[in-house]
Order: sequence, then structure tokens, then C-alpha cells
Amino acid sequence: MLTIITDSTSDLTPAEAESLGVTVVPLTVSIDGKEYRDGIDLTSEEFFTQLDSCTEIPTTSQAPAGVFMEVFKKILDRDPEAEILGIFISQHLSGTFQSASIARNTFPRRSIRLIDSGSASFGLSLLIREAVEMRDAGVPAAQIEEKLNRLKQRLVVYVALETLKYL
Repeated sequence: MLTIITDSTSDLTPAEAESLGVTVVPLTVSIDGKEYRDGIDLTSEEFFTQLDSCTEIPTTSQAPAGVFMEVFKKILDRDPEAEILGIFISQHLSGTFQSASIARNTFPRRSIRLIDSGSASFGLSLLIREAVEMRDAGVPAAQIEEKLNRLKQRLVVYVALETLKYL
């Protein structure tokens, strides 16, 4: 069975992730010295509410390799024959892909495929939804990986900002 994992920059809500059968690994958001697990301890709505009143610009940090090791182990303990496909935020924006790669190396005999989406947010979410559709249609993990690596080359996301204040 193929398990798809991603990080919280995909902006999948917990309900969406559950309905898609996707495991989401949270990044850490730091606001005025307090740390939150993105999407778990802090929703998008709560983030933007706090953003208006915080004294310092919030920062994020990647999920550590140890968190990915735990996620991989949990999946593999449940099904030793499981295949894992991870689709993550661009490594030009975060070290999350590197953390997942380090964790993958602790399971050298397991089928764990990782994809740097080259994107984040909506772009990442689109690739995840394509992977889910293919997984549900019975497409093998290697073919899904191959197709996503082609699709990400054509993916373009445009953003319109209300303010440049937080850039």
C-alpha cells in the first residue's frame, strides 16, 4: 500500500488531509518567541490574527529528521511492505526535504520516494492531489514519482499580495 506524506506548507486542512489519506508533517512557526506546530497548534486563521499584533515577524523552521523517522517508522510498523511517497516544499525555501532525506537513509531497504515539489502552498497541494488520484487509481509509486517530477517542471503559481509588509 502507498502512503503519501507532505509537510504543512501544502496548506491542507486536517480534514482535507484525512479525506485524501495524506499524512502531514508540521513545520514549526515561531511567533514572538512562542513555538507552534503548523496546522496542529496554530490554524491559518489564528496565524493571521496573531500576525496583526505580533512584535516580531514570525519565523518558521523545518521539521527535524527525527520527526520524519517517527512518521516513517509508524507507517512501516503498521505495514512492513508499505511504500511511502513524500512530496515536500521546495528545498530552495526550506530544509524540510533534506530532513526527510536524512530520515529516509535510516530505512535503506524500504521503498521511500521523496519529491522536491519546487513549490509550496497551492502548487504543492496540486501535486499532492494528482498523486492521490493516481494512487487511488492503482498507479505504482514509481510511475507517480515520474509523472510528478515532469509536472512540477510545468507548474507555475502566481501570487497577488495585499501588502509587502511581511515579505
